[in-house]
Amino acid sequence: MHMPDPVAILEKMHRWTKPGGVIAVQEFDFGAMTVEPICPAMTEFFRLFEGVFRGHGRNLRAGRQLPAQFEAAGLGIPDGTRAEVKFLPMSGMAAMLIGVYQGLFASAVELGIADDARAEAFKREIAEATADGRYYCVTPILIGAWRRLA
Repeated sequence: MHMPDPVAILEKMHRWTKPGGVIAVQEFDFGAMTVEPICPAMTEFFRLFEGVFRGHGRNLRAGRQLPAQFEAAGLGIPDGTRAEVKFLPMSGMAAMLIGVYQGLFASAVELGIADDARAEAFKREIAEATADGRYYCVTPILIGAWRRLA
């Protein structure tokens, strides 16, 4: 998701890997990330997160594209894939969500999609949701793919 041309990176990995070696990559897929029940803090989080990623031309569902990228790089289809997701209480996710929000905030301001009032409301609402105890988060899916070179 952070590479402007992931296929080119896989092509380099292919050139650098000796026969018998393994090319292995991992990437997130944020498309399934959610919170139940829906809470205002996460509506704001997703709005800012998706706005910054799209505003910079980044792919929120990059993990799903790994097999196609392997093929486009001349590696063929992966020998294997694995996906990992967790379902955690908000108390186990809140610090990470706040950190991500704060890390993207300056970029969001530059894109015109954030301001201090929204940021303060987000922090207050995430604290309330954490204290409530009934909110659970489906984490982003971490997807891995690998291929052993002949």
